[in-house]
Amino acid sequence: MGFLVFLVLSLILFHFGLYLLFEKAGKPGWKALVPILNWKEWIEIIGKPKRWLIWLFIPIVNVLYFILMQTELLKSFGQFKWYQALFGLLGAPFYTPYIGMQKEVQYLSPAEKLEQESSSGKSIAREWTEAIIFAVVAATFIRMFAIEAYTIPTPSMEQSLLVGDYLFVSKLHYGPRIPNTPLAFPLVHHTIPKLNIKSYVEWVKWPYKRLWGWQNVKRNDIVVFNYPEEDYRPVDKRENYIKRCVAIAGDEIEVRDGQVYINGEIGENPENYEEKRIVTTKNGSPLSIKGMRRKLNLSSNRDENIKLQEGRYLLTLTQENKKKIAGFNNVDKLTPLPERFDMRIFPSDTANFNFFVDNFGPITIPKKGETVSLTKENIALYKRLITVYEGHDLEVKGNKILIDGQATTDYTFAMNYYFMMGDNRHNSLDSRYWGFVPEDHIVGKPVLIWLSLDKFKKGFSKIRWNRLMRRPGKIAM
Repeated sequence: MGFLVFLVLSLILFHFGLYLLFEKAGKPGWKALVPILNWKEWIEIIGKPKRWLIWLFIPIVNVLYFILMQTELLKSFGQFKWYQALFGLLGAPFYTPYIGMQKEVQYLSPAEKLEQESSSGKSIAREWTEAIIFAVVAATFIRMFAIEAYTIPTPSMEQSLLVGDYLFVSKLHYGPRIPNTPLAFPLVHHTIPKLNIKSYVEWVKWPYKRLWGWQNVKRNDIVVFNYPEEDYRPVDKRENYIKRCVAIAGDEIEVRDGQVYINGEIGENPENYEEKRIVTTKNGSPLSIKGMRRKLNLSSNRDENIKLQEGRYLLTLTQENKKKIAGFNNVDKLTPLPERFDMRIFPSDTANFNFFVDNFGPITIPKKGETVSLTKENIALYKRLITVYEGHDLEVKGNKILIDGQATTDYTFAMNYYFMMGDNRHNSLDSRYWGFVPEDHIVGKPVLIWLSLDKFKKGFSKIRWNRLMRRPGKIAM
């Protein structure tokens, strides 16, 4: 909540600054407050081509253009120094109105601005090169340490988050990480598009270090993190996943018949979490899946709701929709999916841990500084944690457990760990499959859905208007 208040106040201050600068430039100030129109007027003020407006609708590219526009806007009011550009970007909500309120600051037309730039002795090519480099560097630092755009690619978090949701993810909430791979191609993740090659080099590596954050990961937070099992990449270049943190370090977690229990008590369920159910109709009468998608707001993903055979359907349902469908006149019953053996279920040791998707645990989430007794019976829970995440050698010889060559009967954790689950409980590869998420894999907290598109619709109907500018997990469906 605090971040949203800060965000709203920042936007108000920034647009107040734009209002003042528009007035100085001879434009009606109210145009600075109208979305899209303010972009058009802004581009005219700084004397750039109208086609810039198109670039502002393209993700990632628009970040660079916003930085260029802000830099050029500052120059249009005499702010040519590098530190002024830096203040104007990092402190835009404060520096923009500050400039607007300075009586001695006057607007420079595009021609006047060009003349001042030319008098500095720099060529136009050099000015553009410096501006682009500055924009790329600024965008890289913002993406690395402050906020990053993210798209929901899979239905594992439906209905809290939908495929086609575009999010802003805050790195500031949990503290930004110092990159493990500092030498990397800017503004891409692990692969350079088109070239299909690594975007980073590994001969310079930095250890895990997290800067101060606004808060710790809390139970039931929606969290973006690096996929823990992608061992062939450095931690910060592993694929980004998004799930709900259902248990934090020190918690005991258990899943009984699909219900999560934390420390022996029923865990808080997400408002719109989903489960698969087999729906059987009376006398084999049909159900219209297309009609139910429309009436009950079922998942728009084609593989989520299917007809198994005449009179039997496999549907992914929220708790509210389970009640509604159970009340249909032609519906006989709703039954849970039968538990099936799955070797992928963590920790893949059926002799000692006979876990299933809907019946899992109990296990305790490792906590930094706490010590656990190690035995041959429980070593499967901690082997990956000790070897991959915390960098030790581990061997089991007969009845002995050796860590870094030394026989031991216990281990003290060096990091906190978390247990992540998708809100779409039966369509989510999560901690039930690959175990604990280490603290060094935590990327950030989603704070805003800025766009949401339904890929199965066309034109303006693709836009889910009710989801725009909303907090993730706080959606009025």
